[in-house]
Amino acid sequence: MRTRDATGHVLVFADSDPSQAIRGEHAKLAAGFAAAAAGGLAQLRLVEEQAARTAQQAALARAAKTLNETLDIPAVLGSICSEACTIFGGDMAAAYIGERDSALIMESSVGLAERYIGLSIAPGEGLAGRVALADQAMLTNDYQRIARPRTDSPFTKVQSCMGVPMRWDGALRGVLSIGFTCARFLTAQDLALLETFGEIAGAACRNASTAAGLALAARTDGLTGCLNHAALQEALTREIQRAERSAQDLSVILLDLDDSSRSTSARAIWSATRSCAAPARRCGSPRGPTTSSRVTAATSSRSSRSTPTRTPPSSSPRVRSSVSVWR
Repeated sequence: MRTRDATGHVLVFADSDPSQAIRGEHAKLAAGFAAAAAGGLAQLRLVEEQAARTAQQAALARAAKTLNETLDIPAVLGSICSEACTIFGGDMAAAYIGERDSALIMESSVGLAERYIGLSIAPGEGLAGRVALADQAMLTNDYQRIARPRTDSPFTKVQSCMGVPMRWDGALRGVLSIGFTCARFLTAQDLALLETFGEIAGAACRNASTAAGLALAARTDGLTGCLNHAALQEALTREIQRAERSAQDLSVILLDLDDSSRSTSARAIWSATRSCAAPARRCGSPRGPTTSSRVTAATSSRSSRSTPTRTPPSSSPRVRSSVSVWR
């Protein structure tokens, strides 16, 4: 029974009575019936394909919304793997980060043990390594023969697999791969759909990466590259709350660097830090049960000591330090 000039099914007529020979009119009747059956099957296949495409497009729309609900890169990568498995019915999915001709690092996965996070894939290794090296989407329905995974690899049971590059900022930044441990024949149409999803995933990663860069810039001093005043206050509040929960002392060391535009001596900073850390261990009252009022009103119960340094030669930066301890 032919469909689109290809034989998709075979209809067999047989009779258990050997005396009943199939004559010419019977053969013509069988051919007509086979043609009608092929037409019906073709219509059914078109309906099923249309329904599948509609469902996949709806899944892509849902995935695009889900991937852009957060700007946290680890959360975005986790959503990418989850949505990919949902759309394609995969048994596992992995998101790798890395550039072309460099090692790929598995940053997130679904269907794999957590211990495999951080797994490094060499350029050209496995399907994901080949996708990155060629910077193009690939699929295979015989993964074990093509990839030849090591015995300790998490992919020893994968039968079919496909992977696509994830690009943002005009370059390859990672690879998304989906594996199937059961029989699943992947087609070029499946790969094209995954490529579309890969573009959506790349856009979500770009947005998250841009947001992370902006957040870092907002928390960083442009001159020194250290945390700015707002970030320091936020970190201090967080650590005071941590000290309150754990009933531990909290020490803060501040360094005042003169001529910080020049390369500050690490030995000078280390010396100043040690000089103020020793008195810090002795200052303040003996530690008792930490109460919320003592920790919250830290500024009124702190013990401070400033440790001036000698005036060094003009060629060396000056470092002044102070320490505060909350109990």
